[in-house]
Amino acid sequence: MRQQWLSQIRPSEFKSLKELSSSLKQYAYKYNTTVHASLDKQTPKDIFFSDPFIIKFFTEKEIEKLFLLELERSVSADSVIKIDTVEYEVPYRYAKQKIKLRYSPDFSNVYVVDKYSGELTKIRILKKNENAQLKREPFQFPGGEQ
Repeated sequence: MRQQWLSQIRPSEFKSLKELSSSLKQYAYKYNTTVHASLDKQTPKDIFFSDPFIIKFFTEKEIEKLFLLELERSVSADSVIKIDTVEYEVPYRYAKQKIKLRYSPDFSNVYVVDKYSGELTKIRILKKNENAQLKREPFQFPGGEQ
């Protein structure tokens, strides 16, 4: 649909981004309310609203998590990862592993993605003074190895 609209317009005819946006909205409205032979003489809008179970509603928090960006990092032995020049501390169980991270574009929320459950665990920027004073329990590997 976007390609069809783009092929019909002349960008130089628009004086502002608002005019361009308005043109696209008008085209989308016309497209979605016009009968299509390939849809058994129905409109895309009619098809979309014909099954109310197709439409899913999400909370604002769910939507926010769906649009998080993603990257992978290797965790150091002391459970620290680096994104650009900023160090973050991650749960100790991820030490010396490659992990998947999800984060907001402004890095205000950064999460580790659990590789088994997909659960997101929020992590924070490393505070070196606090980290140095933490008492750590020795990690017990399955089978009794250390």
